Amino acid sequence: PVIGASQVVSEFGLLGLFRGGLFDTFRFLPTQVLNIKLKDTINRSLEFLGRGLLKNIISGTVAGAISLTFVYPLDASVVSYTMSNGKKSFIECLFRSNIYSGFAISVIGIPIYRGVYFMLYDIVRELVFHIQIVHLLS
Repeated sequence: PVIGASQVVSEFGLLGLFRGGLFDTFRFLPTQVLNIKLKDTINRSLEFLGRGLLKNIISGTVAGAISLTFVYPLDASVVSYTMSNGKKSFIECLFRSNIYSGFAISVIGIPIYRGVYFMLYDIVRELVFHIQIVHLLS
């Protein structure tokens, strides 16, 4: 990492370390909003499963896959734009890159990543809510 960072600084200057960071900022917020809202909506539609880890993993996985469908083109375009070293515009990279070439493998990883993430999110959220109620009642 140090050798790569020093090479980037020598070729592109200190700002080269932050190339693409602005796009990541604009991508992160919609991703999280979609994930949380979709997960809660899907979770409510899976009430027949009762409470449990399986329901959280399924709803987190489906929410992650749906949000990835909308956000993945931005990710692929940011990579294409960064690799072009500014020779192409971001819009050109968005419309001319092979956007969904790695989409399938990304979706395959979602149950592991997003399913477990939302499972832990729900557990921590319930614990914090329970602690707040106990604190208020005591």
